[in-house]
Amino acid sequence: NHRTYTEDCSMVDFDTSEELLLIGQLLLDSLGLERSEDYATLHLRKKDWNKCDTSPSVVVDYLKCSLQGQHIKSLIVMTNGSNGYFNHLRKEFQIAFPKIRIVPLDRKIGSESFLEELDTEGLLKSHTMEQFKEDNCFKFSAEKVLMEFASFHLERGHNHCRKCDRGGSF
Repeated sequence: NHRTYTEDCSMVDFDTSEELLLIGQLLLDSLGLERSEDYATLHLRKKDWNKCDTSPSVVVDYLKCSLQGQHIKSLIVMTNGSNGYFNHLRKEFQIAFPKIRIVPLDRKIGSESFLEELDTEGLLKSHTMEQFKEDNCFKFSAEKVLMEFASFHLERGHNHCRKCDRGGSF
């Protein structure tokens, strides 16, 4: 039973259940990600933590340093920012990194196509589909599966607000 999303939601760290692993694998499959070495993850705190500058130009500068020497094909981004924010970030990112695909994971996990696939596969055991759509902490826990398998993870927010995190933030 999960509470409504709050700033301390990130302090809740669920054990990775079989259900979360299966949802994470479905996300990987639907994004065409087969190898950990092919992607990195970036978590940007937007709405609930504004003490770290996450403006697109600052994030791209951070990535120019943090991704230096890395050979990833995709950057999987988790942010609760608006579509307008992500579109601006994507434009700046594509100029700086034309060979790397940037993927908004929050959009993917909430998309009708993914939700239909999730329902068809029957992977939800502890939630109804309506509960899954509304439970940000649970969805983020499923997204964290991708963080665990990624070649490295980057973070902007809370204690992670450096100019560069070459090789990952934790």
